Amino acid sequence: MLKSVAKLYIIDGDPAMRQWFGALALSMQLCPKPFASPPEFLEHCTPSEPGCVLLDVRPPGVSALELLDCMRRWVIPFPVIVVSVYGDVRTAVRAMRAGALFFFEKPCRQHELEEAIREAIRCDAENRRRLARKRRLHQRLAKLNTGERAVLDRVLEGIGNKEIATELGLTIRTIEARRAKIMDKMKADSLAELIRMTLEATVLGEESQPLFPR
Repeated sequence: MLKSVAKLYIIDGDPAMRQWFGALALSMQLCPKPFASPPEFLEHCTPSEPGCVLLDVRPPGVSALELLDCMRRWVIPFPVIVVSVYGDVRTAVRAMRAGALFFFEKPCRQHELEEAIREAIRCDAENRRRLARKRRLHQRLAKLNTGERAVLDRVLEGIGNKEIATELGLTIRTIEARRAKIMDKMKADSLAELIRMTLEATVLGEESQPLFPR
């Protein structure tokens, strides 16, 4: 399989279910990656490549909720579909609160599961595009020197050029030159776009961390 093909990570202790889900993945032109337990998945998954996870609610070794928490802390970004023979509301709610995208009771209706997998793959692609954009903006912001960042911080507070010049002990011309440099480095076409891009870049938080510690 080519690396560009999205992967369906299947975590289920039942070999028959892994085989059935794997055949479903192939029919959807996805690359099946079956695992009997969460530790195997954590050892061998590739978070930098597109995909999603199909997770039995009670896999061997580690519970589904523990795995979802681990994926969040380690920033493993795959959307997760939880399946369970225990289709009670409480289990479903706990899984969704823990970050699952969908919850299905076994046996699953194939067309519903297929649509859920397609939606999970779409969500994964969108999340990766969004994160890639945030990282690009963060890199642009990092190119600003100390003087430019001082001006930008005050622009974000709504302070005009004259006040910034007075506060920093510089000429208005210098402030204007720095603002022009900021616009150029951030590739912003307007003040409104600059503000939006800067705010987006500075809320990276955990997403700026490596996807998975190897």
